[in-house]
Amino acid sequence: MMESYPYLRPFLLRKLGITGIDFLYLYFLETGESFGINFKQTNICKNKLLRLKLIKTKTSGKTKTSKKAKYLLEKSLTRQLMTKKEKEAHNKDLEFDAFALEYRSKWFGLKPGSMGSKLACTLKLRKWMYNNPSYTKEQILEAATQYLNTEGRNTRFLQQADCFIYKRDRNGDDLSRLDGFIK
Repeated sequence: MMESYPYLRPFLLRKLGITGIDFLYLYFLETGESFGINFKQTNICKNKLLRLKLIKTKTSGKTKTSKKAKYLLEKSLTRQLMTKKEKEAHNKDLEFDAFALEYRSKWFGLKPGSMGSKLACTLKLRKWMYNNPSYTKEQILEAATQYLNTEGRNTRFLQQADCFIYKRDRNGDDLSRLDGFIK
């Protein structure tokens, strides 16, 4: 008989707002298998797991997993990785992450820090594309190339990749250089 080990599903973990160690703690509570981890020394946020209703504390002080946590563990152990809807959302996320990486890579090597953070670029690109649905990813990449070939040549005044999409001015308004180069 093959042993089954927990499969960490990043999509579900993000959706629930828990870390991998939180997941392993839930698995430990359910099965007793610790994988050599001393959970008393790790930084498990039991309050977070209680708030998310993934664990319950009995009056005796003993901690148990909830039905929601058992469902998560069951899905993880059966290797039924994702429902069709989850798979589509996950594939869109991966596709968008690849696009954000391609966008950021245009700033690679121009100036230290010019690529901006991956998270900031991804969030700002999502926001910009949500607010401007008529433009394609190719048009965005072309506008970035146009900026880098004109104003971006002077690296002294080069904007970071994420600030090119949106940058907050002194009044708290979002300004976009991308708007100017794409239209």
